[in-house]
Amino acid sequence: MRSMFRLVVLLACLAPAQAVFAQLTFVEIAREFGGGLRWFDPNFRPAIADDGMVVLAGSHVDDNNNQFSATHIFVGDGGQLKAANFSSYDLSAPGQLFIKDQGGVAFPATRTARRGTYRGVYKLTFNRKGAVFSTLYEGLNTANPAPNALRPVRHDIAMSPDGMIAFSSIVNGAGALYTSPFAGSYSVLRTGTGGFYNTQYIDVNDAGHTVAQMEYFDPTAGLSRGFLVFETKYQTLAQTDTALERLSIGAQPVPVINAAGTVAFVSNGNMTMRFFNPPGVFNNTDYEDVVVGPGVWTVTPGPWSYAKYPVLFAGPANGYSNFTRVEINDLGEIAFQASANGQHGVFTGPNPATDKVLASGDILGPQLYSVVSLGGLNNAGEIAIWTSDFYSTDRQVWRVEGAYQ
Repeated sequence: MRSMFRLVVLLACLAPAQAVFAQLTFVEIAREFGGGLRWFDPNFRPAIADDGMVVLAGSHVDDNNNQFSATHIFVGDGGQLKAANFSSYDLSAPGQLFIKDQGGVAFPATRTARRGTYRGVYKLTFNRKGAVFSTLYEGLNTANPAPNALRPVRHDIAMSPDGMIAFSSIVNGAGALYTSPFAGSYSVLRTGTGGFYNTQYIDVNDAGHTVAQMEYFDPTAGLSRGFLVFETKYQTLAQTDTALERLSIGAQPVPVINAAGTVAFVSNGNMTMRFFNPPGVFNNTDYEDVVVGPGVWTVTPGPWSYAKYPVLFAGPANGYSNFTRVEINDLGEIAFQASANGQHGVFTGPNPATDKVLASGDILGPQLYSVVSLGGLNNAGEIAIWTSDFYSTDRQVWRVEGAYQ
């Protein structure tokens, strides 16, 4: 059951020309130097499950006030935090944390064993007795793996609200993209062959539809980058829907996907996609260039080589700049991190005055915030954020409720 400790505040923007007030509910999940948490680690965004449970990382203090510098996983809903130590499982260098209902946590990490070092995907389930650890996948961290050997996990993983996990080991056309239910075993969704090269960022929905920002070979442009959506096993490029395509390999936006298949992303520059008419015919001069500029965007994926027209959700014309990241839930609600009116923080819509959750320079109770950063967004419309207090420099993790009323 969720803790009843809540702080309902009037949120006051300090910029005189944009003074607005919005009533939100902020539930404190964790604060440095309290509840067993010593230092919060901002390298790990706090993620939030549909039941309101939040996962974060940091260093731990035991009952005897002994501080541990190793990264711990903490989960909480506003009451007592539960903690698990990475080093207890011979793990190090963890990646982004994800959480589903009932405290199920998934993350990538490195494990050191007698036979070598592995980079894999691991799971923790928190219960009344503590944390239960298990291994989902491991690949040997070696420069020259055997031809049929499992390869190490590349970059971060992804997990949907209901616990569908996606991860990739594709590097230079070798390895594979995998999916797995939280309580099941993994299976191959796409191998890194047939023109599919390096995966970067990925996301997945409950149906297992996985969007991957990756390099691929495009018949019109050679080595390109795009958002490729894999729904069935071993799709060819011609069978694959895309949300963005034919981008320069230097363009590296981060995709998120919801249950409807809508993909959201942010951009801080211009990206150009070229589409030919008719689709799939590349030796003519009849083409259309679609330019995606700075802002928060959504796009419905469609067949490869057919024109895509991303929709701008919030952009510079609304007063925003410095777009950092975005989250979208299954209802289509959006939370994003950006700058506006001289502040950097978390927003939920195109109007930075009325759609602000919290930003640097705002006062929450007795605290003045110098840092406000977006964590996750769940299907209840609750947002996880972390903040740093200007006066104490203490960092806090919050669950924010009421942003979409």
